[in-house]
Amino acid sequence: MVMDIVNFEIKQIYAGWFDVSFREGTEKLTISASDAWGNDSPGKFLEVLYDMYAESAEHRCVIWDEEPGEYFICMDRFENRVRLIVSYSEDAEDMLGRYFQSIEGDLSYEEIRGFFDDLQDLLVVENLDLEHFVKNVYEEFRKCDIEEYQGHWMDYPYEQMEKMKVAFKS
Repeated sequence: MVMDIVNFEIKQIYAGWFDVSFREGTEKLTISASDAWGNDSPGKFLEVLYDMYAESAEHRCVIWDEEPGEYFICMDRFENRVRLIVSYSEDAEDMLGRYFQSIEGDLSYEEIRGFFDDLQDLLVVENLDLEHFVKNVYEEFRKCDIEEYQGHWMDYPYEQMEKMKVAFKS
């Protein structure tokens, strides 16, 4: 089975914004996270990836806060493949987003879809090469200037990065 290669890039971290892009072939999607609600979306994204890669989780989702609306980065495991879907809802009120932050890791894409009538799928990858993707994300975070990261965003995700580093050695 041919795996779909998705590359991840941290585009910019500035004044409470965290911009990243996903590239599959010629398709590219750039999204931004805001720190307005104190949600460390990038740190939580690393936790989601760890769970999918090292713990073989069935599904995980992270909210990537925007102003207005919310992005949802969801990963679901189906037997021998992993699906990645990045979606957006303008109607996902910020209060609703804050509520979901406490349970977001345990939700599947279908569960997220059930909450929002206006959910738009922006990127759908049916057969993600999970190992390539996780290692690519890890390298992007590893390349970050830590002072710049912490000066414009939140604390650098040392703990999540160390867990991933150990998982790669296993």
